[in-house]
Amino acid sequence: MVATAKTADLIVLMLDPTREEAQKKVLERELEAVGIRINKQPPDISLKRKKTGGIIFNNTVPLTHLDEKLVRGILHEYSMFF
Repeated sequence: MVATAKTADLIVLMLDPTREEAQKKVLERELEAVGIRINKQPPDISLKRKKTGGIIFNNTVPLTHLDEKLVRGILHEYSMFF
C-alpha cells in the first residue's frame, strides 16, 4: 500500500469507526516514515540547472533531515553532478 501511495495524487484513509483515532495515528506514522507528508506544505527547496552545467541548490528554511551533501549523493546515483 505504501509504495502505491508514494505515486498517488490523493490518499483517502478508510478507518474503522470504533478504532478511528488509533488507526489514523498508525497510518499517519507509517506514511510519514516513508516520506509522505499528510496535511503539510512541501519543503521550500529548489534545484535549478545552470546553463554552464551543474545545479543550484537553494533552501529558504532551515533543513532538519536533508542537507546539500545528501542531495548531492541522491543526484549522483541518478548520474546528475554539480
